[in-house]
Amino acid sequence: MGFLVALGAFIAAIIVGVVFFVTGHDVLGIVLLLMSLPFALATWVKWSDRGI
Repeated sequence: MGFLVALGAFIAAIIVGVVFFVTGHDVLGIVLLLMSLPFALATWVKWSDRGI
């Protein structure tokens, strides 16, 4: 379950980063694209600790 939540967070962060980058917010887009993997890993760890 934690893996699926992390995968969804990863894909959502990439989509939001691309949207920011395309609409002219270059710095925010690049930051979100770079932070998508650590964000997904943190989400995976948090959801895996819950034992759901």
